[in-house]
Amino acid sequence: MDKKKKPIYKKWWFWLVAFLVFGFVVGQTSDDKPQTDEVAEVEEKKEEPKKETNDKAVKKKEKEKMKKEKADKEKKEREEKTKYGIKLWEEDDGTKDFLIDMHKDNGMVDVGPNNDDYSVMNVVVADELRLLTDEEKEYLINEMGTGVKNMVSSTFEHLDDNDNPQVHVNFIYPNQETAATQKMSGGWKVK
Repeated sequence: MDKKKKPIYKKWWFWLVAFLVFGFVVGQTSDDKPQTDEVAEVEEKKEEPKKETNDKAVKKKEKEKMKKEKADKEKKEREEKTKYGIKLWEEDDGTKDFLIDMHKDNGMVDVGPNNDDYSVMNVVVADELRLLTDEEKEYLINEMGTGVKNMVSSTFEHLDDNDNPQVHVNFIYPNQETAATQKMSGGWKVK
């Protein structure tokens, strides 16, 4: 008994494949149709974030520009203060002469900057300081260091947000040997 085969168009899977192919073709060609009002509204909403992103970018650029202008202004003010401080430092009976006169009895011979903005100072002390006890040296160096630190900080406006002096002071002998260095915790370590 031979069974007769059904024609292909009568098989269920043929119609399934045909339906899927038809759906695919219709889906591909439907993109060419004009958009409905609802679809157009959705597309407009998609474009709005782009506009917001552009506004944010513009605001960000403006903010960066203002920040740069502020930094430039602060830099210029610091430079002007440093120039004014140098003028006060160098003039006769200026800051330098005042410090030396004030501390010459403690052993200060000279005082000067170790960098361009006067935030690091070198104090030259007399060799006679070597003959003192460590306690005497520490007392005199603390007196001189605090005086130099406060005077230079106020002259050059090297102050932090709490108006604490931000000047580093080193002590050396006339032969450039270190007499004392400033500690991170405050005060000076006598050598």
